[in-house]
This record gives sequence, structure tokens and C-alpha cells, in this order.
Amino acid sequence: MYLHVRFTDKTELCWRISTRMTIEEADLSNWKSGDFDQLCVFVSDERDGSS
Repeated sequence: MYLHVRFTDKTELCWRISTRMTIEEADLSNWKSGDFDQLCVFVSDERDGSS
């Protein structure tokens, strides 16, 4: 999305606004037994201090 503001002196100010989807965590797990058995973590959000 773009937001344009045009002024009477023929100048223009433009902001480009976007949304982002980021992967916070990606893991491999074994679900066959019915329990969550985490085998490996591929991506972990390092900004989150709770883990």
C-alpha cells in the first residue's frame, strides 16, 4: 500500500506500507504416537527471551 501526499509546490511525499509474515519457530516432530515429540528446531525467534 502506498500513501502519497502532494503539495502545492509540485512535490510529493510517499510512504510505502506493508505487512510481513515471519517465521517465529519451525520444528520437526513425531506425531505418530499421538504425543508431541519434538525432534529438531530449525528456526527459533532469538528476540523472544521466554525460551
